[in-house]
Amino acid sequence: MHSLAKMTYYMLKFGCAKNFTGQVGERVLKSVVKDVDQQIQHRPKVFAEQCAQRHYENMIFEHADNDMRCQLDLNWVRVSNDNSTNTPTRG
Repeated sequence: MHSLAKMTYYMLKFGCAKNFTGQVGERVLKSVVKDVDQQIQHRPKVFAEQCAQRHYENMIFEHADNDMRCQLDLNWVRVSNDNSTNTPTRG
């Protein structure tokens, strides 16, 4: 429906309808809704709000995960696996 509302604007801007597409935006929206499908209640009154909230939370978790992985990579210290230098001591 949204694409029909914008159709005349895009036709005036880009010419024939073969010159533009809305698939990219629709594909992104489809992936956002599918990714959070199992995490929402599917009640019509709160559907969009819950989709947005779960997507936001997933982005936060992904950012935190990437940040932690980056920090671990920077602080990673390789330990030699040579038994002669790394013998455990008992005390």
